[in-house]
Amino acid sequence: QLGLDVDRAQQPLARNFLRVDPIVSPPWNGFIAGNSIASLPRGSNAIILQGTEDAIVNPRVTRRFVQNACRNGARVQFVTLQSKGHGSSAKAAVPQAISWINARFLLKPAPTSCW
Repeated sequence: QLGLDVDRAQQPLARNFLRVDPIVSPPWNGFIAGNSIASLPRGSNAIILQGTEDAIVNPRVTRRFVQNACRNGARVQFVTLQSKGHGSSAKAAVPQAISWINARFLLKPAPTSCW
């Protein structure tokens, strides 16, 4: 049986493999932009669940994304999962995600954390 060490997979790399900053260096910045959701469309509903110990996606970046989506008219429920990392939050989020999706099929209004 193939196992995945989720905790180890979340650790930052031991060394830097890049010689340039991909955020500002072509063609990498174009690839990053093309594979990112810059914002949610006005009127869209979303749930975003993230662990407070996420070492892959910085929680501050996620909070800024949620704030921008809210400002642009999306309804976003933002849930933080205490003491969960990037991989462990996925499993912990399953019950909430299923409940949220089920409520949309029942045509219940999407909750929002927008402030």
